[in-house]
Amino acid sequence: MEVIASEALGTEVKINGDLSFTLLPQPQMVMSRVVVGPEGSPILEIDRVDAHLALMEFLRDYYEVQKLVLDTPSFHLKVAEDGGLDLPVALAQSGGRDNVSIEDAQIINGSFLLSDLRSDEHWRVDDVQGHLSAAALRGPFAFTGTGSFNDRELALRLNTSDLNARGDVRVSTFLSPPDKSFSLASEGLLTTAALSPFYDGEVTLRVTPQNVAETEVRGDMVMEGKVQLSPDRLKLTEYSIQPDENRAGTRLTGAIDFRLGADRYFDAVVSGGVVPLLPKDALSETQDDPYALVSLLTQLPAPPRLIT
Repeated sequence: MEVIASEALGTEVKINGDLSFTLLPQPQMVMSRVVVGPEGSPILEIDRVDAHLALMEFLRDYYEVQKLVLDTPSFHLKVAEDGGLDLPVALAQSGGRDNVSIEDAQIINGSFLLSDLRSDEHWRVDDVQGHLSAAALRGPFAFTGTGSFNDRELALRLNTSDLNARGDVRVSTFLSPPDKSFSLASEGLLTTAALSPFYDGEVTLRVTPQNVAETEVRGDMVMEGKVQLSPDRLKLTEYSIQPDENRAGTRLTGAIDFRLGADRYFDAVVSGGVVPLLPKDALSETQDDPYALVSLLTQLPAPPRLIT
């Protein structure tokens, strides 16, 4: 199992705990203390792996994992001092064995740690719970789950295509807290052939206004733009912000360039303006001919208040 997994992932895999195998009535493998990556600097550690496979496919040397439980997986991704990713997994190579698929992988009590060695900063997502599927080791992949970042729960949906020969993959993501106070969606192309991956796509950020009085008419703040992301740079090559999506005429446009790493800074260009237009009572406007709907409403015994 260590040889198969090492060949498939292109990096060292060790089973430091126990391994048990049952063939009938259904093949089942249970492993503990699985470590993926170089000794002393692993990228993934899993306390316990419980895999249930399809019997007939297993006898034909095809590992169709119908059910997989990953108990307490810990994923650690590092940005090296030169700005590249310390990622030992060979994502852009041939991908090793192509006879492995995962129908449903349940992640229990997982964690994700991102470390930036340039600035000695760390960001951690705890209590990761969700389900992962993979048609093959090179994808396509799908993940739906939740996690906790800075004591705030977030829900994530992630879908990808399969990796092509160049190591490119289409990625679609959606991130939002349970209260729907904001949502972040993006779709684009992720290039993984180099140690410094590059993402090029489109992004939409939607923020719901808080503490709004019931009588106010106010829509979400919506930002749309084109994004480029690498370990050392985040660029919004163009963006458009509507402070209130119900008022399409008021918007800001521009571009933003964030430099990441030990010495962070940004450049921003903003153009446009926001002009508040107070709502008017359509029934009180008499200098112009009213709309037919307004004329009809004025004939009612108690005309409702109509805002335009």
